[in-house]
Parts: sequence; C-alpha cells; structure tokens
Amino acid sequence: MDHREELELLVELARSGNMRKAAERLSISQSTLSDAVTRLETNYGAELFERGRRGSAPTVYGSVVVSAAARALSIMDEAQREIGLIRGSESGRLVISSESGLIEPFLVPAIARGLRHYPKLRFRIHATNSTASIREVRDKRIDFFFGIPPDGDTRGLTLRELGVAGIVTFVRPGHPLAGSGPHRLREIMQYPVVHGPAPRWLVKRLGELLVLGEEGEPPALGDASVIVNDFSAVRAVVRQTDTVGVAVSSILSADFAAGMFAEIETPDEEKRLLQIPLIIGTAEDRALPPAALTLIRDLEDVVTELTAERTP
Repeated sequence: MDHREELELLVELARSGNMRKAAERLSISQSTLSDAVTRLETNYGAELFERGRRGSAPTVYGSVVVSAAARALSIMDEAQREIGLIRGSESGRLVISSESGLIEPFLVPAIARGLRHYPKLRFRIHATNSTASIREVRDKRIDFFFGIPPDGDTRGLTLRELGVAGIVTFVRPGHPLAGSGPHRLREIMQYPVVHGPAPRWLVKRLGELLVLGEEGEPPALGDASVIVNDFSAVRAVVRQTDTVGVAVSSILSADFAAGMFAEIETPDEEKRLLQIPLIIGTAEDRALPPAALTLIRDLEDVVTELTAERTP
C-alpha cells in the first residue's frame, strides 16, 4: 500500500465512520483496512480511531491526521491535474461519480472508447447519487459527475444535459404482472418496489403520476420497498421475490433479451412522463483536462445512441 492509498483510507474511514463501508468504497478487504490503520497508529504513536459497535470515529489525534491527509490529497490531485493538462492527459487519473444504475449502460462504454484515445489513463468511479456528488465536485474530489439532476443548491456548478432516458418497471418471469398489460403505475405500485436512490423531485413526479387523471384518495402503495446503491442488488431482489424493480431502461436491454426479467408495459402517456434528463456536472472554477472533455464527448455519443433506441 503506497502513501497515497494510506491517506485515502484515513479520509474515507473518517467520512464513512464504518470499517465495512470504507473498505467497500476503497475496494479492499476490511482486514486490510484494519491492518493499515493499526500500522499508521503505530507510526504516529497514538490512537487515531475509536472503534466500537457503532462504528469508527477519529480521536482528537486522528482528527489532526485526517485533516492533514485531506489537504495533502487535494494538493496531490491538483498537481496531477495540472500535469495532465500540460501533457494532454496521456497518462494520469480521472475520478468520476455516477448513479449506480447508469454506470453499466452509459459510463462503461464511454470509458472503453476513451481508453482507445488514452490507453495509459486510469479511471476511478464513485457509485453515488447526484445530490451527494455535488459535495464531491465542490470539494474537488472528482472531475465531474454523471447522473440525473440533483436536489439542493447547485451554485458554483455547471450542469449540462446530454439527453434523456426512460424509466421502466420490471419483474421476474412468472410474476403476476409479467406478460400482461399495459398496466398503469397505480396498479404496478401495489407491489413492493426496489430501486436505487432517487432525488426528491423525481419521487414527487412519480407520486403525482400515480394519481394523474384519478379521483379520490391516492392509491395505497405496496407495504415495503428496498432502496440500494448497488444495482446488482436490485437485480437480485427482483429475481428472488415478487417485488417490482424500477430502473433506467438501457441497463436492462440485455436482461430483457435473455428473458431474465420482463418489462411491465405502461400506457404511452405514462411512458412520456417517465423520461428523465441525464446530465454532466462540473465545477465552474475548475478546468477539465483534455481526457475528461474527450470522455464527456464519448459519453454524450453513448447516451444519444442508447436513448434513441427507447424514446417513445
């Protein structure tokens, strides 16, 4: 483990407050993370984190070290970016955050294209929602984020729409709704729902759609829901239960073709209302290296190609 990785694990553990979550975010084992913290505590001669059943929190000594680590990482990142700008980003690293359900269908193909231009470039992807990504852009921890419009204050950021994507509902083969329809969302949402995190504006839109054109009280929804960042977990829950999954359509094209899941057909007027913008978010006061601009252009091409296939 090099010095930079040690700094990153200190900052991530302090941010998450949990060994398991920090290890998952860093793509290392929990034992590796624990050993590294113990080694750093030995080097500094002080306990850096208080570890208990409720998680891990920096001690007074740890707060000093974590703060210094965060500043050092920021300086190192800016130096690497400046070198990348000078050299045209033929090597170096891009850090991107994205909604988990958008990584596989959109970001991965764009990165594959980008590697043809910059084969030595390293990519790091944070799977998180756009609202959380605002902080990462402002703190200069990422170059840009890709997702749907976030909630909250976006001052200091530039948001650019790349296209739109359709939301679909899907179930396992054999589900009571599979192979029939079309069904209105009012009927579909009687079942428990599983999906990734969604901004408040999208939840509000779905709520309004559920009562669109209907009289009386809003419909009773399913008695359970699962919200998870990892889209593979969304797939697994839908595959094993009678839940209804909600996702961007492009991520499920291959699954539908292979018969792994069945898309629930909805009326055309509801499909049109379930179109969501896909955006790029960058900091206004931070220039992007050439490799990032190339990746954004590739990402825009991928969005155009995939969304054109599904636009009703």
